[in-house]
Amino acid sequence: MGLFKQLRYRLRKTNHDLQLHKLTPLSETPFSSSISSDKSIQIRPKRSSKNFLKHGGRAIGRHIRIKLNLLDPTDLGGEALTLKPPSPPEENAKPTRQPSKKETFDTRYKELRQIAEGGNGIVNLCKDIHTSTLVAVKTIPRSHSTRNRPEPSEVRILRELGEHANIVRLLGCLDSPTDPLEQKIVFEYCSMGDLTDYCGMLEDGIPECFIWSVFRQVGDALAVLHGQGIVHGDLKMSNVLVAPPVPGSSSPYPLLKVADFGTSKTRPQRWVPRAHLGTWDYMPPDSTEVFGPETDMWCLGVILHVLALGVEPIQEVEVEEKDVEKWFYRRWSFVPRGTPNPQDFKLFAYWQACHRYVPLRIDRGRVHACYKTEAYYSNALNWFMMRCLDLDWRKRICAFEVQKSVGKLDGFVRRVFMKGHEDLLDEFDDGRDEKGRLVANLQDAEVVSQLCVAVCDRAVSWRDAGLLEIVEDFQETLGV
Repeated sequence: MGLFKQLRYRLRKTNHDLQLHKLTPLSETPFSSSISSDKSIQIRPKRSSKNFLKHGGRAIGRHIRIKLNLLDPTDLGGEALTLKPPSPPEENAKPTRQPSKKETFDTRYKELRQIAEGGNGIVNLCKDIHTSTLVAVKTIPRSHSTRNRPEPSEVRILRELGEHANIVRLLGCLDSPTDPLEQKIVFEYCSMGDLTDYCGMLEDGIPECFIWSVFRQVGDALAVLHGQGIVHGDLKMSNVLVAPPVPGSSSPYPLLKVADFGTSKTRPQRWVPRAHLGTWDYMPPDSTEVFGPETDMWCLGVILHVLALGVEPIQEVEVEEKDVEKWFYRRWSFVPRGTPNPQDFKLFAYWQACHRYVPLRIDRGRVHACYKTEAYYSNALNWFMMRCLDLDWRKRICAFEVQKSVGKLDGFVRRVFMKGHEDLLDEFDDGRDEKGRLVANLQDAEVVSQLCVAVCDRAVSWRDAGLLEIVEDFQETLGV
């Protein structure tokens, strides 16, 4: 007899036996769905000699019979089934909360105006209806996400990073109410714009202490990114947002937040180029060969270069071949395997051939006739900026070294400026001769040590208690 014939036979037999015992059929019992899980019902199947399902299938057969309510009293060892009656409702029981409808963008936010537009999407200023606060909402095409990963890559990366003072805070991600092919990413709103907007409001030039503050804050953000294997890939002035200073902070300068992770990549393959997806003016000369944390460090150096001199460290040159395809295949035999947007990579490689990279010194007394500008910053700031703009990516400073050196120098430099001894920031040997050629290999820690010694000597010779206090506090910060 087949399995299903046996099941139908037992169903008829069970209902017949239950009628004889004046019990409700199991198939009509409101507790039938929970018989197998309710602890008050003890089901102990009787070991039968019948081979209902052979060998290991016997246990499976019993499980199926229990699930389908096909066990009769004789199969349960002659024990009657005791069903637990439902408990009466309590008098003061709280009503169960009904699940709320899915929150949509229209029910939560109200669009006010557009504040920015970039290659990855449009950013609008919106008002949170629930909290009456302002937020920035970025609209991006759904093509940035996949079926397996419905969230955009920017959202996934920000969730991995968590909250950090120098990284823009993610508030949520919702579907667009008007276009099913778009998504809305909600960020905190930075009311002072980006770094370009803020510097445009400074009338008397950009003070050196502010550049040190930018160096430290962006370096801290990159240290967090690189510590988790994430490369930003498009770090520039407009992607550094400016927020009001934190109350009680020792720094008088605004709080900076790195934003726009649309081109960021987690643990990228070093030999697969991706820099052509970012802003070309900020990309390093090795962009067609490698992509990694060193790419972000060059971008940070370009930001410092722009703050100090107002220009990127590149100059245009003439290229005889005007056809991009002909030039590319004379220089390159193929596009590296795995490179996204191969055609853009070809255009970027040709663009790099039309430019040369010339980082300019920004220390005092340097006159750059080609840009009609004069530098007036310290030798110490020039040293660390040039460490970011090293043409050899293997020797370029990393974010953790910036965090270790510049992070401690920021407050020290600001106090030295307040005392009027900023000339001491030039009192160290940078390992170069009069013609600027490198003759000694100097470490970052040695630069920091020389600056501390210079300030200490001035404090002793001038008997300046204020300078001596600065040195003691700085030595305590260094752990000396």
